[in-house]
Amino acid sequence: MLYVFSPDENLIALLKPDFTRSTGPTPTSRAFLSAVFPAEFDREPTEGCPYWDPLHREVLNGENTFTFTVPADQGDAAHVVNGNLVAFKDLDAYWQFFEIKQLVDLHGD
Repeated sequence: MLYVFSPDENLIALLKPDFTRSTGPTPTSRAFLSAVFPAEFDREPTEGCPYWDPLHREVLNGENTFTFTVPADQGDAAHVVNGNLVAFKDLDAYWQFFEIKQLVDLHGD
C-alpha cells in the first residue's frame, strides 16, 4: 500500500499494489507492499489506483530513492505530482516518506 500526501501532509490518496502488471522479477518480499505491517490508517482500498514495479533503493550514507508506476487514466493518479509525498512501511516496519520530484510520462499500453 502506498499513501499519497499533499505538501501540507494531508492524506489525499491510497494506492494499492497490482502484482499482475509488474515487468520486473517477482519480488522476494512484499512486506511493505501488503498488509504484513498494518497501516495506521483505517482505510484499506478495495478499489482505486493501482501501482506496480515499486523499487526502493537505499545506499548506506548515500542516496535513498523510491520509484513506482501508476496508470494515468485513474483518478487518484492525479495526486502523483511534483511536491506531493508518498509513504510506505519498509521491511523493518519504519515509515519511509519521499517527496515526488520527477515524473516520467510513458505513452502506449
